Amino acid sequence: MTRLIEVEPASAGLQTFRVALIFLIHDPALLKSIAPDEGDFCDRSPVEDHGEIFRFPAESVGDEEDLRKRLAVFRAQERPGQFLLISDLLAVRDPKLGMVESDLTRWVRDMFRTSHHLCGLVSLTEPPGARVSDVDASIPRDADRAALCRAIVRVATGLRLKAKPPVRADAASAAAAVHVEAVQSLEQLRDCFALRKKVYGLLGYLPDKITNDKSGLEMDCYDIGAVHFAAMRGREVVGTARLVTQLPADLGRSDEYSIDAITTCMKHRDWAERIALKAGGAVRDRATSPCFMQLPILQSSDFSDRWPEMLQLTSSGAELSRVVVAPACRGLRVSKSLVKIVEAKACQLNIQIVLLECIPSHVDMYSSYGFRPIGGGTHVRSSDLDQFAVGMWFRFDAANRSATAAEDLLGKIKMQLAPGFGPIDVRDGRISG
Repeated sequence: MTRLIEVEPASAGLQTFRVALIFLIHDPALLKSIAPDEGDFCDRSPVEDHGEIFRFPAESVGDEEDLRKRLAVFRAQERPGQFLLISDLLAVRDPKLGMVESDLTRWVRDMFRTSHHLCGLVSLTEPPGARVSDVDASIPRDADRAALCRAIVRVATGLRLKAKPPVRADAASAAAAVHVEAVQSLEQLRDCFALRKKVYGLLGYLPDKITNDKSGLEMDCYDIGAVHFAAMRGREVVGTARLVTQLPADLGRSDEYSIDAITTCMKHRDWAERIALKAGGAVRDRATSPCFMQLPILQSSDFSDRWPEMLQLTSSGAELSRVVVAPACRGLRVSKSLVKIVEAKACQLNIQIVLLECIPSHVDMYSSYGFRPIGGGTHVRSSDLDQFAVGMWFRFDAANRSATAAEDLLGKIKMQLAPGFGPIDVRDGRISG
C-alpha cells in the first residue's frame, strides 16, 4: 500500500511548484535508511530565480508492477504534471561499459517520450563514475538524506525550466525593459555563452567535461559559423539564440547579401573563434573541432534515417538553436522575441527553410511562432542531451503567414519602428577589429 505525504509550502504568499516523488527501492536496508514515508523531503527548497518553492508529495511503491500501475495513472491525468522516480534499479553494471541505464529506465523514458508530463530520474547506485545515459542524477547508495535532497532539487529545477513559466503580475512592465538584438560585441557574445552554460547546467544537459571546465562557457562547433542574438535588460544578457547558417566562410566576396549582413556574419565568426581559443581546454576543443554535418539536427543519424528527404531540402537551409532565457526572465515572452528576430534574420539572408529540434512539451510553443513538425514522432538527439526531440521547420513561402510577418518585422527593425527589437546587424560597419 502506498502512502502519500504532502509537504506544505514553507512561506505564505510564495507560489509552489509541485513535483511528485515516487520511490522504488529494492534493497530493504536502503529503503529503511531513506525512510521516504517520514516526509519532509527537501521542504522549503526554493526554485532558483522563480520566486517559488518546491512542493514534494512523496510515495513509495513496492515493486516494478506497482510502479507501472502508478505511472499509468499519472500519465492518464489531463493536467500536465511532473514527477521524479528515485530508485536503485535505474542503472546496471555492464562488464565493458560500466554503469549503464537499465531496462526500467528505458521503459520509463519511452512511456513519457511524447507525453505532456515531465519526468526525472535519480539513481541510487554504487559510487558513480561517468554519467549514466537517460538518468538525470546518480548518487551513491550510502549518501545521506541531505545529498539525496540536493539531487532531487537539482533534477526538479531542470523540470521547472522545461515546464511553462510562472505567471507574473509584473510581466508587462518587466517585458518592456527587455529588448533583443544581434550580438554587438565580443564581450556580449561571451556573456551569451556564459548564460547558456548556466541554464544548461540547471537543466542537466552538459557533459561532465563541460560542467567542470573553468571557463564558465558552453560552446560547440556550430557557434563559429552562426549569427548570434541577445536579449538585453540594461547591460545584462538575459536570453540568447543563434541561427546556424551554411553561408560560405569567404562571405565577404559575395554580392548576394548587404554589407551589414556580411559584416555581422564575419564579426560573429571572428568573436566566436577568439572566445573559443581563450576558453578552457574542453570548451576550446568542442568549439574548434570540425562539424561533421552542416546543421546540428543532421548529426542525429536517427533523424536522417526517418526523414532522408530533409538532407536535400536543407542544403540551402539554416537552424535555430540554443534558445535560452535566464530563469528570472521566464514569463516575459523573451523566447518569442528571440525566435522572431531570428526569423527576420533568416529572411534577410534569403534562407528558405529554418529547422529546429525541441523537446515534445515545447512543440506547441514553437508552432505558435510559425514552425511545423516534420513528419511524425521523435528522433534521438545526438551530442550530450540524452533526450528525444521533435524536428520542426519554418518555410519561407506564401502559405506561411509567419514568413510574411518575418519580412514585415525585418522592415520595421531596419526603420527602428519595432518596439523591443534592437539592431539586426552589428552597428559598427567595420569588418576588421
